[in-house]
Amino acid sequence: MKIKPIKDLRNTNEISNECHEYDGPIFITKNGYEDLVLMSNEYFDKILPTSIKTKDVGQYINTYCKKDCGINSFLKVALANPNLKVCDVDYNKEIIKNIIFEAANHGASLIIFPELSLTSYTCRDIFFQKSLINRVESSLKEIVEFTANKSILVLLTTPLFIDNNLIDAVVAIENGTILSIVPKKHYKGIDERAFSNYVKPTKQIELYNDKPLIGNDIILVSNYDKRIKIGIILGNDINDICSSYCNLIKGGANIIINPAADKMIVEDIENKKSFIKGLSSSSSIAIITQSAGKGESTTDYVLSGLNLVCECGQTLLDKDIISSKEIEYTEIDIELVSNKCVEKDFSNEINYIGFDTKPEFNELDRKYSAFPFLFDKEAKERYMSIIKTQALGLIKRLDASYSQKLVVALSGGLDSTLALLVAVEAFKMSNRNLKDIIAITIPCFGTSTRTHDNALTLANILGVTFKEINIKESVLKHFEDIEHDPNNFNATYENAQARERTQVAMDYANDVGGLMLGTGDLSELCLGWATYSGDHMSMYGVNASIPKTLVQALTKTYGIVFPETKDVLEDIIGTPISPELLPLKDGEIAQKTEEKVGPYELIDFFIYHLLVNHFSLEKISKIALKAFENKYDKETINHWLASFIKRFHASQFKRSCLPDGPQVTKASVSPRNGLYMPSDSSNSSILKDLK
Repeated sequence: MKIKPIKDLRNTNEISNECHEYDGPIFITKNGYEDLVLMSNEYFDKILPTSIKTKDVGQYINTYCKKDCGINSFLKVALANPNLKVCDVDYNKEIIKNIIFEAANHGASLIIFPELSLTSYTCRDIFFQKSLINRVESSLKEIVEFTANKSILVLLTTPLFIDNNLIDAVVAIENGTILSIVPKKHYKGIDERAFSNYVKPTKQIELYNDKPLIGNDIILVSNYDKRIKIGIILGNDINDICSSYCNLIKGGANIIINPAADKMIVEDIENKKSFIKGLSSSSSIAIITQSAGKGESTTDYVLSGLNLVCECGQTLLDKDIISSKEIEYTEIDIELVSNKCVEKDFSNEINYIGFDTKPEFNELDRKYSAFPFLFDKEAKERYMSIIKTQALGLIKRLDASYSQKLVVALSGGLDSTLALLVAVEAFKMSNRNLKDIIAITIPCFGTSTRTHDNALTLANILGVTFKEINIKESVLKHFEDIEHDPNNFNATYENAQARERTQVAMDYANDVGGLMLGTGDLSELCLGWATYSGDHMSMYGVNASIPKTLVQALTKTYGIVFPETKDVLEDIIGTPISPELLPLKDGEIAQKTEEKVGPYELIDFFIYHLLVNHFSLEKISKIALKAFENKYDKETINHWLASFIKRFHASQFKRSCLPDGPQVTKASVSPRNGLYMPSDSSNSSILKDLK
């Protein structure tokens, strides 16, 4: 130990050299009493616990924060499903090491093991045997040393003997170091009677050569990207959402890890899935829960082996003991959970532990739905719920406007068909006379026999009033008035028809004391694929937040629920999407919308990730290539994405004066509650993302 008087501080160079040469603290005295301690940065880093190093997050973590909105805006996670041997710690240790090695080579930044993987969960009273715990201590040390020089954060649950009590705890390991220990707080059942509850304040302990914190108020924060904030809740502690969960969320955690051991009881597993998905949605974070399963004892039950990853309410991975591989991979979208999670100040009630693993890999393992607006499970019920929600909005508007009748311009196409179906449901729900719905077909130069006949057939099946008003002569007279050549098939030729149809429908609604219902959908509004003050305008737009792919799904579902409409609705769905404003060719539709604006499945994919997730064009392009694998190449995707962005910006003036309409999906372009956008914005800088 070195001691120096305070006067020696005058010789700054000399004291600095001495601090760097001496591997230890130099005590400074004042008037014969200890006053200060000096040491080199190297010695300070050597003795400083990890938790203290990262406690001042602003100073330490921000220093090393880097961001990449491309492939590295994802955190690749591995969920391990080791085929264990009950109580065979040495065997399990080797399995765990092999899995860590494989996951690290695959590019995973984080690997999670099920509860008590080192011993197996179902050891029961063998946990009382000291020999087992001795093998755990030596094996855990070997695993910690094995992680040295491997770029992966390991979360391994194991028994630990702490303060003369056996506890069940998650050990966070990185590069040969134990970063933290998160113990289980609550136990129940015969399987856990060997363990003690751990509800003590967070403290520092010595384990091997490390001094990790042990406690339930710990968040692991990436030194590479501070947006990554990982909280850990072990086993059924996840159900105690008023303590650990809430504290971690308040502290800024946006990824919650839940190693567990759930019994394979179907009802309980389904309830847990719903619970985790609901938590993920309500908190707008990612939650990973993983149950013990393979190799566990089946004396009284089978453990589920559940691998469940939910991100902002969306299920990314759902496997069980029957279907899971030894390692399941997926990626957490750091940008998404960071955007959705309200940015919080780092809490004084949370201990922040930094980790250095860099999220870096080349290929995505996660799957992206090509149809983000559609449902996989309980689709029929959900789709009918959307139609009824649209209908409820319409009922209120009919009541508020004192309208007894409703006019729908029924073209025989998808959008007007859905609008009519919504109108019928609204009238049935409010006990109105269906004959007060007037479906007007308004044929002109491009109307095909197929669409005309489908409109007539559908109106008759639904029991509404059908009326036909041909506008060819009116439009030709209008061309004469404005001196337009009817053989010039330009925008005037098309828009004159659309505006005349709107005028006819609105004036007829006025004449019968009714409301004219809008038919335009979200996809068309985003594209600007509507005639200004033509089909762009109405007295209430029920499809305003329904994209084209969802229009198709809703229409198809209605045909399943009401079989008498099935045949005609399927034919309407199968009809090429067209405004039918150009003359027919050999009696067939000549004007096909998707040839001009792109496939609607791509358009709706772009809309979802632009308006709901606010992703960059570069990212939308990459995940579209993944979602539409083997269907569209990068060149095709980028072509239609650039086309969409140009149309989207150029047509905002149409959306700035949209009529009222109910929002029933996550996307809205309403100028009142959905999209606040200038009508004269430039897209040139944004499009550079695609170069």
